[in-house]
Amino acid sequence: MRLRWVIRALTAAAVLAVGPVAGPLLGAAAGAGPGTPSAASLSASPSRVRVAAGGHSSLQVTNSGARAVVVTAEPAGYALDVRGRPRIALSGIAGGSAPWLVVRPHEFRLAPGATVPLAIATALPKHAAPGDHAALIVLATRPADVGHVAVALRLGVVVDVRVPGVVVRRLTLGRIRVRRLASGPTLEVVVANGGNVSELLRAGRVEVTLRRRGRVLAVLHAQGQELLPHSAGIVELHYRGHVRGRVTAVVELSRAAGARPLQRRLELAL
Repeated sequence: MRLRWVIRALTAAAVLAVGPVAGPLLGAAAGAGPGTPSAASLSASPSRVRVAAGGHSSLQVTNSGARAVVVTAEPAGYALDVRGRPRIALSGIAGGSAPWLVVRPHEFRLAPGATVPLAIATALPKHAAPGDHAALIVLATRPADVGHVAVALRLGVVVDVRVPGVVVRRLTLGRIRVRRLASGPTLEVVVANGGNVSELLRAGRVEVTLRRRGRVLAVLHAQGQELLPHSAGIVELHYRGHVRGRVTAVVELSRAAGARPLQRRLELAL
């Protein structure tokens, strides 16, 4: 039978997966039944790695599938889109640490149920800028044995490298607008990170109070979102009330401990 390739994606909280999901096809091709391991399944622990500048760390890669695979490990650039979704970027982008990462082993065979440790080291250039630099270790598989169906996986693990030096935290508020969805109005607040360290906008760090004639209609809280250094993102806050028309919105952004929150007041139409 002619060899067929299926690309399957694995997702986790802080792990970037690349490729369309082909679950039903995979299950049928592998002949997997209830309680039967799938033909291919790859996981990595921890889901996010932090490495000191010039230091090293490790990553455990496990094959919980039913077939042996050959795994390659390659550094790649890492970025977030404006809504916080991760993606692979060019390895040479400014601020990326992919060119600094060394991964060993680069390629290895992984039997079903087996785990292989990877060593991650950093080789920083002399004039590396202080602050946070993120990259990916992309794990890609190919079949170790010839068969009728081959399942290829790609899994990305985020690696954070902090270069010592002066830490700069600089969050600013940008454009604010109302986006009308079927589920109700959604406020979109642009937040820019002009600093040199990543900022996690945890739930509650961005807050919008809606008022009309001095009465508080609602207090909206954003969900958590990460902003990489020198980037901007759109924070969404959903309003599920029934009031429509003109309101006053007070937007507040909490910054580093000890710094006064940023505030902006404006008129919006819900």
